[in-house]
Amino acid sequence: MRPRRAAALPSVLFVVAMLGAMMVGTAYAGRTAATATRLHEKEAHADWPAESTLVAMLEQWDSTERAAQGIGQTVTWRDTNAVRTITRLGATLYLVMAGREGRLPQPLRRRLAVFVVTDSLGVRPIPNRAWMALP
Repeated sequence: MRPRRAAALPSVLFVVAMLGAMMVGTAYAGRTAATATRLHEKEAHADWPAESTLVAMLEQWDSTERAAQGIGQTVTWRDTNAVRTITRLGATLYLVMAGREGRLPQPLRRRLAVFVVTDSLGVRPIPNRAWMALP
């Protein structure tokens, strides 16, 4: 039986290479987690302006304009940092969308939409499936 010679050097090199790969993987995972956290914070800053714009649209919606809008017709309003759109889908069904940019060093646009029904009770969202975030 021959003695095993020079087995220590390849083993040590393998262990050093594996440690280096683990350190690179840990650094990559940490940077990715930090980037995801920053993006989540920016999205949170962009969410509330879009939601408040959408709610304000529904609160200020004029019933005469609503009745005059034809089925399939879309009405759009634009200002400096918001876009509002109302599309009539049926006799009492509307799709209301609002898009707004968050006030950050790098603007982040957020668009939300809600399906609403108009009837004798007024304007109300469809239960359970009304709100949606758009890309």
